[in-house]
Amino acid sequence: MHKPEGDLPIHRRSIRRSERSEWGQRRAARPWRPLATGAVGEPHAPLARLRSRPYADLVKILYLAITGASDPTRASIPLHIAANGSVEAGQECAVVLAGDATELVLRGTAERVEGVGVPPVKELFQKLLDHQVPVYV
Repeated sequence: MHKPEGDLPIHRRSIRRSERSEWGQRRAARPWRPLATGAVGEPHAPLARLRSRPYADLVKILYLAITGASDPTRASIPLHIAANGSVEAGQECAVVLAGDATELVLRGTAERVEGVGVPPVKELFQKLLDHQVPVYV
């Protein structure tokens, strides 16, 4: 192992950023300056470029629900995020019910499952059906 001028091994002494990499040397040579945002009311160039791309068309999300009626809140969360998050954002999504979550397909179970702070599962399934979101069991 290479030893620096001091007594400490290289991994024990503090190293300035400019010593660590070529990037640090270039960064240390430049003075600090704030980001230029353009004229007042003009959008920041990188942010405007990101907003111009249709990312919503590229996003495809698969939600996996594995908890059944024994924990209503945990069972409702994937359905809630799919129905009230992705659908309203215009993202393409699908829901997979696996394990204990398959019992949510039964009408009686879906009608009685209501988590804390989330809409009832019956309403969430109805919203998914209205927006033609595939639900796989």
